[in-house]
Amino acid sequence: AGGVQKPIQNVFYPATARRIVLALNTFVRSDSLTTNIIEIYSPYPCHYNIGNYTVRADSTCSYLPAGITKLISVGNFKYISAKGKSVADTLYITEMH
Repeated sequence: AGGVQKPIQNVFYPATARRIVLALNTFVRSDSLTTNIIEIYSPYPCHYNIGNYTVRADSTCSYLPAGITKLISVGNFKYISAKGKSVADTLYITEMH
């Protein structure tokens, strides 16, 4: 259908940024999220899980490789839980609007 196609830009923009300090032996849960799209990043590998207030993460949950940024739709869930895979470090969470 003719015309110049332009890329979609500014669909999401970063809003609230937070972080949780990861532990090796137990999961850590975020504060309540205020949006249903988040971006997560960790310098070291970790496992994470999305859910309600009681959500837990362990080694069977979704895996985030080191240094990878991932955009996630959390739907109606408002918490992310994470656990370090090999070292205790930080999971950075950016809520997108």
